[in-house]
Amino acid sequence: MTLKDVRIVDMPAMRVASALGYGTEPENQAATMILDFAKKIGLAPGDADYRTFGFNNPNPSPGSPNYGYEMWLVVGPEAEAAEPITIKDVPGSKYAVTRFTGLSNIGRVWRELVAGSRTAHTRDLRTARQVSKRS
Repeated sequence: MTLKDVRIVDMPAMRVASALGYGTEPENQAATMILDFAKKIGLAPGDADYRTFGFNNPNPSPGSPNYGYEMWLVVGPEAEAAEPITIKDVPGSKYAVTRFTGLSNIGRVWRELVAGSRTAHTRDLRTARQVSKRS
């Protein structure tokens, strides 16, 4: 990935189903929860309305292999959820966005996105919240 593969976009406000994984590989935990929820509401990867976003929450701490990963699935106003899924209304904002294929690539792409934001020469990339979009 290069910085030219990263776009700064104005994301509109959205309603999302949120799943939070925690541990040494929390991405798989969060993705599994979101996929299970999506099936319950009639969505599947590849559907036009299946849009996910993810980010570290919390970030890794020095000396610990554990960290959190939160994944969002965009849902409509009628969506209801039960634990471990929560529904959130996310305000619109600027985000750094990139795309990738395969959950196994998420760690590499995330590290590249964060490293790129630290060295970018544009104000937008330095101040944008880094959210990777998985396709």
